[in-house]
Amino acid sequence: MNSEHIASNFFLALAIVATALVVLIFLPYLNAIILAIVFAILFGPTYRELRRLFAGNESIAAVAAVILAIVIVLVPLVFFAITVFGEAQSVYLGLVSGNSPQIATLVHAVNKILPSVSLDFGQYAKSFLNWLLANIGPIFSQVAGITLTFFLSAFTLYYLLKDSQKIHEAIVKISPLKHDDTEKILDKLYKMASSAVRGSLVMAVVQGVFIGIGFYLFGLPNPVLWGATAMICALVPLIGVAIVVLPTVVIVWLSGNVGIAIGFAIWGLVLPGLIDDFLRPKLIDRGTNISQLLILFSVIGGITVLGPLGFILGPLALSLFLTLIEIYPSVFKKPGGEA
Repeated sequence: MNSEHIASNFFLALAIVATALVVLIFLPYLNAIILAIVFAILFGPTYRELRRLFAGNESIAAVAAVILAIVIVLVPLVFFAITVFGEAQSVYLGLVSGNSPQIATLVHAVNKILPSVSLDFGQYAKSFLNWLLANIGPIFSQVAGITLTFFLSAFTLYYLLKDSQKIHEAIVKISPLKHDDTEKILDKLYKMASSAVRGSLVMAVVQGVFIGIGFYLFGLPNPVLWGATAMICALVPLIGVAIVVLPTVVIVWLSGNVGIAIGFAIWGLVLPGLIDDFLRPKLIDRGTNISQLLILFSVIGGITVLGPLGFILGPLALSLFLTLIEIYPSVFKKPGGEA
């Protein structure tokens, strides 16, 4: 074995060990990095406009974009969380005291249809409170962890915006693939990530806000709480905001407000679909012509394996896999023209 071969093997082993150590070091902060990437995708166009505004000064433009992201996202999010907490507290007190007319209507209807079924929401709420008190320490720890994640994401976002071109060039430079193949992979990944964020996450926010407005317009209680719930449900493929709308329509119908129930059903089930059909094509990049069935499985599988991060990483993994298959013939093309 010659010295050159030994050096190559040693370098490879050293690179594997170093990579493993770096992965272990960065793994606890993966949430912050992914969150920063999401914001970099959302505010990338804004950063480029600010860079032109500040005569090409990347640092000032990146700082301005981060501040803008905090003002636009974080401040409303804090207000939103406080409002949701207040409305959730109101719902809880209604459950415990039994003074919630909606729950009373639901219990009466269920007992009338299924006499053998007994619903005691007050007991359920008390059990939840006991669980909450028993886990208050871990919950506060998670809140502290979320706060740290936001701070780290803000710093990461600054460097992702400021050094985006350098990062891109570095990836292309160290890639063993041909320049065109590497550029193709990066372009596909960016388009898929952009579509996953804008086409799904932004649409979920829009639909959640729309459902909350519907609750307010039709005089239904706790519009912010149920709007927030609808945002989360909107991420569930195929079912979406119907998880919130259908039970509400049933409860309102059983309470005797048939007109409001029909009106809210149209508002909550028909109009969001029309908004989705209108907005989604404008938010999704045309280059991501991947089967919706594959994207559905990639989202569900990603969330199952990786948790909330799988919502982004699942479609990214799918896009990387399909892009590698697409460029496989050109990478392994033989001199005679055969793959």
